[in-house]
Amino acid sequence: MAGSLDDHNAIRELTLNYSSAASAKDDAAMALVFTQDARVLGVAEGMGMDGPLVGPKTICGFFAKIFETLEHLTQMAQVANIKVTGDEA
Repeated sequence: MAGSLDDHNAIRELTLNYSSAASAKDDAAMALVFTQDARVLGVAEGMGMDGPLVGPKTICGFFAKIFETLEHLTQMAQVANIKVTGDEA
């Protein structure tokens, strides 16, 4: 296991916070889990748009538009293999 147990627990907590925010369709709460240099790969591209999404404002703005179209959303996340290398995971 690369990285400390504290690193792994922090990532699990961020994942839980992200999933809770997504399930509540709360883009403001979701923004709190992303760093300024966060990158989301594959989501926009999978919808025929330019990607990656970079930074909390762009990422959460993208998802806020999707949230508006959904009556319900259940976000489930599984953290199986966490690889920590320096300041990146």
